[in-house]
Amino acid sequence: MEKVTIKALNSANLRMDNSVDTARVYDISCNVNIDSGNTVTSVDSGSVMKGGIEIATFSSGGADNLQIGYNSVKQEEQCAIINVVNEFISSVREKTAGNSLIDSINTL
Repeated sequence: MEKVTIKALNSANLRMDNSVDTARVYDISCNVNIDSGNTVTSVDSGSVMKGGIEIATFSSGGADNLQIGYNSVKQEEQCAIINVVNEFISSVREKTAGNSLIDSINTL
């Protein structure tokens, strides 16, 4: 018999990645900070890997704030990386929005 339940999320730091995306070109992961309203407040320690090598790092402090650093990436590929990182962050925001996150935690 259960004796406790999680009622609310005050804040969380989650490690998220795109390993479930079978069509991915890059392996992307990051730490995501979430507030009590299930809103992403920041994205930290982001990593973009290709062929097992880290080719870029990133962080984001808000919806329109992205810092990205490249590790020996040709100029032609830099735009593709920016786009895929922005899409990834957008997917992170969608995944954490609403009450689904607390429902997922309650299955623990």
